[in-house]
Amino acid sequence: MKTINQICMLLAGVCGAFIAPHTTQAQVNSVNMTVTPSPSVDSVSYDCETGDVQVHVPNASSGLVYSVLSVMTNEGFSTTVPGSNGSGAFNLTGATEAVFRVEQGSCFVDYTIAFDCGDRPLPLTFLTFNARLYKQNMGFLEWEVATEDDVDHYVVEKSADGSSFKQIAEVQSDGVAGVISRNYIDKDLYIGNNYYRIKQILTDGKEVYSEVRTLPYYNEAAAVVSIYPNPAINQITFDCTVSEDQTVVLWMMDNLSRVVLTQTKYELKAGNNKLPLRIEGKADGTYIVGYKLQNEAHPKFLKFVKQTF
Repeated sequence: MKTINQICMLLAGVCGAFIAPHTTQAQVNSVNMTVTPSPSVDSVSYDCETGDVQVHVPNASSGLVYSVLSVMTNEGFSTTVPGSNGSGAFNLTGATEAVFRVEQGSCFVDYTIAFDCGDRPLPLTFLTFNARLYKQNMGFLEWEVATEDDVDHYVVEKSADGSSFKQIAEVQSDGVAGVISRNYIDKDLYIGNNYYRIKQILTDGKEVYSEVRTLPYYNEAAAVVSIYPNPAINQITFDCTVSEDQTVVLWMMDNLSRVVLTQTKYELKAGNNKLPLRIEGKADGTYIVGYKLQNEAHPKFLKFVKQTF
């Protein structure tokens, strides 16, 4: 349920607010004050081998429109962004990070995810292993093996630094031949990066490790960020509330991922910060503001429209 403050912000035309890890906007009818709820995203799954991506929405309806706002690769922002569709399926081969949008009428949710496929292949017994954010505050681990006929059980291990791992769960094996899929849900995420690996314990006592997967997580208390007004004419304000002093790097792209405002670093103080960004002289259209907070592992993105009235 929206709070009175959230409803007032929406009535005032403020949208694109981002509370890690996603952005939502709900439509408000100012005559009868009924609220149309935003769509929501459970998670985004991906296949490291094929680059296939699927956006998972609970109770998905046929009226949803899925789109990709931006794609990051090892070479920087990609100028190739797939078109919108009604299925939530995309191919993002080579992507390291992407921002997805799910729209229902004028309501939307934005969802940022980093793809961590590692640099080394999985052991032959592991066909796939992925870690993704689930229901906004849990980690969903899923792996697939070629066979379990020589596997006694699995040990799920976790680390806060990527080097010192500890056991958090055991998952039993059925001991049968053929391709098998397993999963585990971690309900206690670290703030920041969560590193996972799966250890197979074979029937002869040998151990086989999967590759390490990384899942970044920041709760709602980490940072609250928004941009306004939206639409804007000559200036937008980057509004950011942080719990401690830190820096933020800001940049801006057009809807073709071309940089129109180069990266600039700003000093933030604990509490609320308002940074004006001039946009006069830029063509009308849709723009994306990228930002990277010092205390967060990955950049995030906000969308706004420049419109000359």
